Amino acid sequence: MIMSDHDKSVQAKREAFLAAYAEVGTVTHAAELAGISRTSHYQWMENPEYVEKFREAEKQACDRLEQEVRRRAVEGVLEPVFYQGEQCGTVRKYSDYLCHKGSFATEVPRECFNGAHGC
Repeated sequence: MIMSDHDKSVQAKREAFLAAYAEVGTVTHAAELAGISRTSHYQWMENPEYVEKFREAEKQACDRLEQEVRRRAVEGVLEPVFYQGEQCGTVRKYSDYLCHKGSFATEVPRECFNGAHGC
């Protein structure tokens, strides 16, 4: 089947949005990165093939979020230390809260971890 230029353009925008969503995990930010309106995404959700691809992008976004939560909880993050207005070093901070939330997330459906689907 030969695609029109318009269809090719729409397909390219869908792919750009899905790639961005898999990376950033929010519709608004992904739409901005892909140069589309949020409305386009919601219109595309009426297409079952698109929905399937979006669900895969959601899983990838969940994986990235889970990975970042685990990193911050286990490896920590460096925060600057200041003395008399000058940075004099860094200290590694860990998040017990994120560690707890991360362990809890493995006990519930992953979609609930990022608040998707009204969880």
